[in-house]
Amino acid sequence: MAIPKVDLVEWYGRAAAVPMGTRALDRVLWQVVPFNKALKPHVIQLSPDEVGVELKTRKLLHNHLGSMHAAAIFTVGEYVQGLLMLSNAGALGAELILTSLTIDYTAKAKGDVVARARMTPEIRATVKEGLARGDNTELQLQSVVSDAVTGKQLAVLRGTWKLRPPRA
Repeated sequence: MAIPKVDLVEWYGRAAAVPMGTRALDRVLWQVVPFNKALKPHVIQLSPDEVGVELKTRKLLHNHLGSMHAAAIFTVGEYVQGLLMLSNAGALGAELILTSLTIDYTAKAKGDVVARARMTPEIRATVKEGLARGDNTELQLQSVVSDAVTGKQLAVLRGTWKLRPPRA
């Protein structure tokens, strides 16, 4: 998917400066990726270094055991990785393609969850250098989904992302 040249970090900064601004940004992001609208994830942190997203528990997201469904946890873990990639490559207009995503579930999600993904300066430099040369770039990211209250780790996702430079 071709990504418009936007500075998602700047958008988040502007949205965070006004009441309910980040909620409005969430709705814009749900228009870009309509699949996430049903989950209603809320961006609570967005920078080139780290993205955090909160997912409130509700009956619609529960499984037969009364805990949050594995698919909801998987989706929010992928979402933070995608936002992190956009935070770093979106301004360059690069095409982002998730080629692999695995998950290890470590505990049941009994309440609200927070997903976080981080990008080191070394990974960011590799991405920028590769795109500047016109090369396809591949990198691995990890996201962690935790209980929003206790911080207990619930799942770890490992994604492989391919970036293609903007087409002329």
